[in-house]
Amino acid sequence: MSRTVAYLRCNSGHYFDGSVCPFDGWTATGCAEFPLAVARLDQRGLAPSRALLAAEGLPDAVLSRILVMEFPDDCAVFEAMNPAGYIVGGRWTPLVNAPPGLR
Repeated sequence: MSRTVAYLRCNSGHYFDGSVCPFDGWTATGCAEFPLAVARLDQRGLAPSRALLAAEGLPDAVLSRILVMEFPDDCAVFEAMNPAGYIVGGRWTPLVNAPPGLR
């Protein structure tokens, strides 16, 4: 059975499923509500989506940092990700040089 997980992106480009980045401790106003909103959806049997998280009252500043991923099963789910970079415009871009929207 597939599983959908929502992640937050910190200013360093890491993605995580809590309110504080486990890599560098980053957090911001409104981030503490993120895992609580996800838990409320889960309690109702709903997979997280940006629309449902917005309906839960998350501020736009938090919503703009959300990435929702669908996994084939629980074995593939991770708690946090630290990407080295991205392909942007067909070219490799190290994370430190990535556009602000990706950091």
